[in-house]
Amino acid sequence: MATGVAAVEVTRARRVGFYVVVVAALALVVFGLGELLFLGVVGWAGESALEVTEPGAGVHLFHVLAHALFAWLLLIFLAAQLRHPERQFAAAVLALAAMIAYSLGTLVSGVFDPLEVVAIVLLAAVLWLSPGREHARVTPVRRGTLLAWIPMLAGGVMVVVAEVGRQVSGGTTDQHAEFGHYGLMAAIAVIVVLAALIGSTSLAGRRLVAWLTVGSLVYLAVASMLFSNQASSLGAAGGAVALAMGLLYGWDALSERQSVTQAGR
Repeated sequence: MATGVAAVEVTRARRVGFYVVVVAALALVVFGLGELLFLGVVGWAGESALEVTEPGAGVHLFHVLAHALFAWLLLIFLAAQLRHPERQFAAAVLALAAMIAYSLGTLVSGVFDPLEVVAIVLLAAVLWLSPGREHARVTPVRRGTLLAWIPMLAGGVMVVVAEVGRQVSGGTTDQHAEFGHYGLMAAIAVIVVLAALIGSTSLAGRRLVAWLTVGSLVYLAVASMLFSNQASSLGAAGGAVALAMGLLYGWDALSERQSVTQAGR
């Protein structure tokens, strides 16, 4: 017995256009955020290693790691579109949502980057041309998953309020505020919350988003515990809470997958 949504024919021109835009967006991420992608790897070796690669960046270690997380997520979600994009529509949705959130973070920091506008246009085109667009449904999958999302929402709101407050009040006396790091940290918090929400829907490819949400929370939690003295770090206690949230959300996502598998037998 066949299951799933009936196939919708996608014209060759649309499919070719889709892949052209995806490749263009990937190129923009690689060349525009390539250094950040690299520093996000080097940063795990600590402040000294980061200083060797980027002098003066050691004090910004946690911010570098958090911003690199955004870059890696964008890269992964776009790369996922290269194969069976109709199964990864959720990733395309989050890529656009994340880029918009990040751009708002730069605006809060008093910076306007034209390349971010180009990125938003490209990602909107990816979403519009996606072969999975006709199948898009935004209905909750599991009440438990949404319940696991609520603590993330609460935590995300607290982080956003705190970081925006630091950005606004920092002025030129705080180098993190001067570089706009607090505004971007607020954007990262919004992105993680949005990822958890999108991962709780029935959009095709939501499992990839859900698992990368778990990975993001674990990533930020471990970074906070390892570098608790850094600006914007959640600290050891906050990192432990973020880790618990990630594991709770991941456990529920795994339970949902198992229940769907068993129901299909």
